[in-house]
Amino acid sequence: HGCPLSDSQVAQLKGSRSLRWLDLSKTRVTSAVFETLQELPSLRQVLVTSIANGDDSREVSEEAVERFRKSNPRVVVKD
Repeated sequence: HGCPLSDSQVAQLKGSRSLRWLDLSKTRVTSAVFETLQELPSLRQVLVTSIANGDDSREVSEEAVERFRKSNPRVVVKD
């Protein structure tokens, strides 16, 4: 159920020119992941449903999601 994907693992995708969508649901990323997503020029959709740490509490703030949406209108963010 989900993957223990972390911010540092997502950071390895920085600069990818072919990545169009990314499913971060049920991972352990934090709001910091949006810094990496800013550097994915082809990204068009990201799914951030049920992002959780070990105790199932949300690690990605609604504010971070909204900031990313506003600064990246080309990317559809589904939460």
